[in-house]
This record gives sequence, C-alpha cells and structure tokens, in this order.
Amino acid sequence: MISFKSYLQERKVASKINANRGDVAEVILGAAVTAKFALTPPGAINKKNVEQVLAKVISSKSMQISRPDNARGTTQIKDDVKFKVGVPAKAWEFISKPSNWDSVDDLFQSSIAYVNSDRRLDLQCKAMYNNSKENDIFINSDGTGDQKGTKADIKLIIDGKPTKNQISLKVKGGEQFAQVAGVTFEKQTTIWGKLGIDVSSAKNSYDKYFAKVDLETRFKDRDSINKTDVGENLRLAASEAYKIGAKQLKSKLSKSDSQMLQKLSDFIKQGAALGDKNIELVKLTGGTFKRAKFGKRFEDNLKAIAPQLKVEYSRKTDPIVKIYDPKIGSGKAGLLIQIRGKYSAESSGKGDRKAYKPYFRNIVEAGDLFFKIATDR
Repeated sequence: MISFKSYLQERKVASKINANRGDVAEVILGAAVTAKFALTPPGAINKKNVEQVLAKVISSKSMQISRPDNARGTTQIKDDVKFKVGVPAKAWEFISKPSNWDSVDDLFQSSIAYVNSDRRLDLQCKAMYNNSKENDIFINSDGTGDQKGTKADIKLIIDGKPTKNQISLKVKGGEQFAQVAGVTFEKQTTIWGKLGIDVSSAKNSYDKYFAKVDLETRFKDRDSINKTDVGENLRLAASEAYKIGAKQLKSKLSKSDSQMLQKLSDFIKQGAALGDKNIELVKLTGGTFKRAKFGKRFEDNLKAIAPQLKVEYSRKTDPIVKIYDPKIGSGKAGLLIQIRGKYSAESSGKGDRKAYKPYFRNIVEAGDLFFKIATDR
C-alpha cells in the first residue's frame, strides 16, 4: 500500500496526452480568466466555473456572454465578456472532448490557483462589476497569432485597451524562453553579442568542426542522420564559442560590471517578454504556478545577487553555460538561466518527399532563481 504522501506526489505527475500541453494549457488558463470575469458577484473560481466556460466555447472557438453589472438605480447595465481561442488543431481536438479534461487536471488546478491569487485581476473584476458602466472584456487565448510582435499567449483587453496583465504561458518542462537558431558562426556572435560578449576569437576552431558537417545531404529518417557525426561536430563547433563566452561572462560578473549586468537584465527581459513590462511569464506546474515579471524590482534583485552568481561551462552532450547561485546549488533551484546548444534533425516535406536535415539552436532556459527575483507586479 502506498503512503498518502506518495499518492499526492503521483497525482502531481503530468499525464502524457496526444497534444501539446502548452497549447492545451493556453485554452484552460484563458477559460479560467474568463470565468473570473463572468462570475457574479466577483470572487474565487472553481473547476466547475472553468468547465462551464469551456463548454460554451467548444462549439465555435469563441463565446460571448452578458454579465449583469452591479448597477445602482433602475437602469440595468450589462458587461460583455468575450473569449476567443486560437490554438493548433491537435490541442483543440483534445480540449473539445470533456472526457479528456481529467487527464489535465493539474493544468486546471494550476490555472485556478493563478487566477485566484492574482491581485490585479481580482481588482479589475471588481472594478468592472461595480462601475455602473457597460464594459467590453475580451480574453484572447491566441498564442498562434502575432508570434513575432508579442510574447503574450493570453491577451486581456478591456474597452479596447490592453491591460497591464498580459500572459506569456509555460508548462512543466517548458523552461525555454528565448533562442537564436541556425548553424553558422554568425549565430554564435548573435547570441553572445546580446550579452555584450565577443566570441569572434572562436571562429577558426569553430570552422574546423563546422567544415566536417554536410549540410546539403538529406536523410530519409532521423535514425539515418543520427548515425552520422553531424550532430557531434555541430555541438563541438558551438562548444568553442560557449567556452569563450563562459570565460568572459565569468570575468565580468565576478567584478559586478555594471554594463554586463544591464546587458544580462536586458537579455532576460527581451527574451522573456520582448521588453514589454506588461507581460507576465506564468509557468503552470504540478497543480500550482510560478510567475515572473520584469521591471525595476527585477533589475534591483539581479544587482543584489550578482556578486554571488557563478558561471559554469559543461558539455556531456550539449554545450551548456549556466549562471547560478552556488549557495543554493547548480541544479534547477539555484539556476538563474542557462544557454544550451541544442542539435536536432528537422524534417520537411510530406509522404515520399519527407526528408531530414541537421539543425542547431542556441536556447535560453530559466531556472527557479529566474522566477524568484522577477517579482514586479
């Protein structure tokens, strides 16, 4: 017989589903925000409230309801609450079947916990309910649209104006928040240049490995390309730039270089929110959530911990440069960010024309320390 503690731990394990969990979470969290505004009078929502919103939106990917305002006098005033969904087909197919909802109960619980804890959202709901005015409240869970123009996956617009709480959404396992993709050395100068670091001296050693990579040949499947040394040579090439990047980063951070700290701050803010101070990065995980928002408090917190931060380069498979607090540890809990060189075999075409080629991404991933210091609200 398992213990009650073990049972709770097992319950928090995310179920595998036949859709992207991040896309599914986008619909659920959007529905939770909608439920918060639709609730009369305003208050804490529960899973039933969220399911009622989902049931309404399933038929057409959008819904609109009129919620009574707490109007004074004889005139009845109503607020329009609109919810729209725009996610890939697999996610929509999954969420459209209520029988699937229990398998993502952790996403429901995380979304509800976030919505019920958000003070700004609570104040907005109460203000719209008590202002004796007709308001247009639009929750847009459309992470597939305007991906280059904004990091927001869930957009809240009241009376035609975006609010100060736009949401960029992540789920457990989704630590990446930025990337520079491509196989050429130029991509290395780009990713490290964002941090004010010059890795140009790595070019010759980079090219020695890169020259061994055949970028023209296409392979019939991933197994075929993975049997070659393409991936290893791309990783080795990138590692030359990563080692130099880590050395310079370590030197500048150890001196609490003000320009370096500003570059690091801008690097994180741009990667996570495209510099938009109204975007909050929300990570749904294990029935609860983490949040990060980037303003002056974030900058002050980063400066405060900078003297104790450590930079470390390593490579078992992927080259990795970590920035972490050694007092907490080099694992996830103490990690601010890490830059990782990730090789993959990418496919193109369909059917008989489907083929695979090598690809490389320099991805930036967040640790728990990232969320701990990004405390602007």
